[in-house]
Amino acid sequence: MTLSPDELVYFTVGPFAVTATLVFTWVVMAVLVVSSALVTRGLRVEPPLGRGQLLFEALIAFVLDQIREVTRQEPRRYLPFAATLFLFILVSNVLDVVPGFHAPTGSLTTTAALALAVFFAVPAFGIARLGLLGYLRTYLEPTPLMLPFTVLGELTRTLALAMRLFGNVMSSGILVAILLAVAPFVFPALMQAFGLFFGVLHAYIFTILALVYIASGTAQAEKRAPQGTEEGMSETALVAIVSIFTAGITTAIGSAAAAIGEGRAAAQALQSIAQQPDEANTISRTMFIGLAMVETSGIYCFVIGLILIFANPFWGAFS
Repeated sequence: MTLSPDELVYFTVGPFAVTATLVFTWVVMAVLVVSSALVTRGLRVEPPLGRGQLLFEALIAFVLDQIREVTRQEPRRYLPFAATLFLFILVSNVLDVVPGFHAPTGSLTTTAALALAVFFAVPAFGIARLGLLGYLRTYLEPTPLMLPFTVLGELTRTLALAMRLFGNVMSSGILVAILLAVAPFVFPALMQAFGLFFGVLHAYIFTILALVYIASGTAQAEKRAPQGTEEGMSETALVAIVSIFTAGITTAIGSAAAAIGEGRAAAQALQSIAQQPDEANTISRTMFIGLAMVETSGIYCFVIGLILIFANPFWGAFS
């Protein structure tokens, strides 16, 4: 059992090692290119439109609505980047259920590259909307004293994006492998189903976080004067206060509980390794699984907070 596809080296080209990460990244890219060519081959501009095209257009409309709810901005400019992130992570995670396939997202190099893509996309979209000076001015708001904290925040969230996706995918694979070894005739179908579910979930969370970060950099360009009656504005303000407060409490509880749980798990694992050094590998792998499960509970709380703020159905009721 390997912790990362980087450990599997198929062959070398001079000083460069061709690992499973590189090979299966190209496999995912080929699947996406071929699928895109097949899906778009019969598209028409004028009626009659095929059922496949109607279904595809309905799916695109749904995705645009999701992006609009998250960013509160015109979604079409974000669609290519967000959809590419989502589809690459989704296909990588879903194909992991195929025997012999190693998900590239189980490698820290891949998740770091995806996080860096988000890191550079934030100023790219921001500059496109606000201009260079306008975007740089956001680093100094509401006071120039916030500059170091803003820069530090962008660096830490990039690191968090890479580590979260890597840890979740790696731990999910280890958990499935251990359960299949323990009960190979009971768990396979169930764990494959869970693997598909968590693969979709991780792709969705990564894409949503990327959209939130990008939208935060361009929010100044989308500000509009509030419209409507005073009653409507007061109701909207009340929904906003309750949503933000509830989201903050939920995220705080999830973060604090996850931090406490991870700390206790790591301390117990170190104590166990000190008492049984021969079982260090088994204890370490079990610890990683426990940390991933605890981290998942914290992610769920964060997702609930995002839903309360960006996809709260009461926004439409009082807007």
